[in-house]
Amino acid sequence: MTKRSNQDIRMLGLDRLTKILPIIRKKGRKLKSPEGAIAQACVNKSQLRVTIEDGEEKYRSFFVGMNNKNKKELYIDALTRNSKHDFLAPNRTRITIFFEMNGIQYNFTTKFLGLVVFGGFDSLKIRMPKTIKQGQRRKAFRIEPSLDYPAYIRIKNGDLVKALDISGAGASFRMKSPLEPGTVIPVSLKLPDRDNFLKADFEVIVTQRDSTRLRAKKVTVGEYKIRGRFRGLASASRQFIHYYVANRQRELIHLMN
Repeated sequence: MTKRSNQDIRMLGLDRLTKILPIIRKKGRKLKSPEGAIAQACVNKSQLRVTIEDGEEKYRSFFVGMNNKNKKELYIDALTRNSKHDFLAPNRTRITIFFEMNGIQYNFTTKFLGLVVFGGFDSLKIRMPKTIKQGQRRKAFRIEPSLDYPAYIRIKNGDLVKALDISGAGASFRMKSPLEPGTVIPVSLKLPDRDNFLKADFEVIVTQRDSTRLRAKKVTVGEYKIRGRFRGLASASRQFIHYYVANRQRELIHLMN
């Protein structure tokens, strides 16, 4: 996954916590700071499971962001579509949240505070937990469904390739020929919800021979996976990409609920 830029972090209201994040990334280390752990989870857009009090039904959601002015509040995506969430009582209903970071599960119980709109999405406002419990390591907890409405990248030879992943910081895609790391090429980005192309330069960071070519199934894919970062991407274009990524993730999670 492409590393988020400092601008993406500021958009989530997390710039005051960037000094904490390198500590949180170390595998197997206990999370001494709930606020720092949530900050990392928001940067990662970590997917999560939610249970209501002692109920058996589980919902899927993801961390949306934090309240930069009130450190006691944070936001997760709405649990269901087109619902007033009548099954939740503000300042009374307790919910338990399970999420994964560095292959380790964590959970906490907190109080639902109300419904709000955050970052353009219907969201649940919840109280920042005082403690976060560490669970077992599970490799299968992460959910990575493919996108039904992918973004495309037009590269220097005019080919339109599908983005394997994309963020405001960079992207990855497959090609039949390698590109040397350090190479900078002009690209055009096509998001499914926009008519015009977004222009930027693309600096190659890694060229990796694709080991997932499925010859037995006669699936034609590129021989090389190219990963890199955007240069000269306009701030408005970066905002469009950020909204696209969050919206796709939100739709996929609601399909699973």
